[in-house]
Amino acid sequence: MKGTLMKINILNKWIVGVMSVLLLFSLQFPIIMHGGEYKYDNYVWLSADQDLQEKDFTDICFINEWDALIAVSANKIVYSKISYDPGWTKMEYPDNLQVDSIVLDPMGRIILQTKQQIWIRDNLRSDWVSIEPPPYDRDSLNQVVFSFYSQEILLFAAGTDLFVYEESSWKGVPNPNHLLILTVQYQQNTGLLLVGTVKQGIWLIGLKNGNQARMQIQPEDISVSHLFFSLNETNAYFASTKTGEIYRSFDEGKSWTLAPSIGHNNEIFAFCEDEARIGVFFAFSRTGIYLTADHGTEWIPMQHLIEETEVRTGFYHPYEERYYVATRGKGIRYSFAVPNKPAPIQPKNGTNTYFFSPMLAWELYGGNDLPGSYHVLVGTTPNFAELIYEKQNIVGDSIIVPENVLALHTPYFWKVRVETQYWNSDWSSVFSFTLRQRWQFMANHSEFQWNEKKHLFHDSEWMTPFIDDGTFYLPVRFFMEKIGAIVTWESDTRHITIRYKNTTKLIALQPNHYVVQIRKSRSYIPLRHLADFFDWEADWDAIHQKALLSEP
Repeated sequence: MKGTLMKINILNKWIVGVMSVLLLFSLQFPIIMHGGEYKYDNYVWLSADQDLQEKDFTDICFINEWDALIAVSANKIVYSKISYDPGWTKMEYPDNLQVDSIVLDPMGRIILQTKQQIWIRDNLRSDWVSIEPPPYDRDSLNQVVFSFYSQEILLFAAGTDLFVYEESSWKGVPNPNHLLILTVQYQQNTGLLLVGTVKQGIWLIGLKNGNQARMQIQPEDISVSHLFFSLNETNAYFASTKTGEIYRSFDEGKSWTLAPSIGHNNEIFAFCEDEARIGVFFAFSRTGIYLTADHGTEWIPMQHLIEETEVRTGFYHPYEERYYVATRGKGIRYSFAVPNKPAPIQPKNGTNTYFFSPMLAWELYGGNDLPGSYHVLVGTTPNFAELIYEKQNIVGDSIIVPENVLALHTPYFWKVRVETQYWNSDWSSVFSFTLRQRWQFMANHSEFQWNEKKHLFHDSEWMTPFIDDGTFYLPVRFFMEKIGAIVTWESDTRHITIRYKNTTKLIALQPNHYVVQIRKSRSYIPLRHLADFFDWEADWDAIHQKALLSEP
């Protein structure tokens, strides 16, 4: 056999009358923090096997030494894919080989088991090498077989038979209590096996002498089908049953307590941990992926195209920076990081805006390199029962609402979300604004600004505002008519009449009433007096030397 036997973790499965093998992988998930809470639903799970006809898979891993993804279908076919390559390649077996079970070793091995042989391959270009299986009772029913590598040791368990492969030969391990083994984990610090059994709970077994000790677990007659302990946390052990019960241990497996489950009869096929975050673990189950952020006190289902899907196993791809999982029914899936909801920026919530075509702007979502667009809603109520404006497929972080869509002095509410081909973010917070009017003037300038629009008082250069003795004067007729007012001159009474919206004001051109100035037969009125007429707000921008007139 080329190379040496190396370590893999455990995967277990029931098989009647034949051998089967289990691999337990180690998997890390990144933690996404949002609002101080664990953000668990930030992935949508997309198909990663578009060119494969099969949709039922039982195992998948990434072998770093090969730079390859390896997947096992329910039909016991092995597929491989080099990182970043789009296509999968079917792996060829030795001629006429009838495979009973397959185990993948992330350290660099693939193992095939048949009724007669165990076949091992240690890279994509090497040949298959066979070794003889140990002498176990092949006619025994309800046998469960395990195989894993640890410190150049291959362990094989079939029913109550337990063997270790060392130095090219099999050696039997005593089993005086006749434990029917379902799952096993190897404790490197003690050199002992932690074993889950049929209706006898959890035991410790010494590889060298076969000494056996029963661990404290209630009830003691349970069947433990899966075991896992953290590589990063000394006191983080998990055990599960085929009916979905979860047990925890905080003393290296010596005692176990029942933890909240992920649902009755929801079988767990594997656990894994987030290697970057203490206390975060994942469970792959018959109804999808579950996670815990508190050492198993609470389990939360992951969503977005993975719920109610039987997920057998998975791994984190260090180069592609995504997760792959093997499912029953949905093929091989990989994670697609979905965006967080955007955050509105302007107009600031609850403020006025002085634009006939206001700009709505927001912060970009997390993960700016992801393909996606924005969807904006504008309504007159916070629940958007009455939509005034809607726009989708927006590229960028802002949009300008067209003129004449919004009415003056009306409160509007708006929100935005990110939309991708596969998933939409949550809607942002709802912001409100009111469209108002504001005019800006400069002395001796014939142009003034009405919100974002530029206007001329008159074609004549002399028809401009001016400052006299600290008072800012406007050409009253030409300004008011520009904004839609009706201005008339009553020569008999020497009054100026201004009709604007529902308000009518008279300006008497007589001494000691209003300080109205006449220049070249044109009337000029102080800006502050005009503001008083219509309850507007007048202000002075000293930095830009502008007079401001706002309609509240």
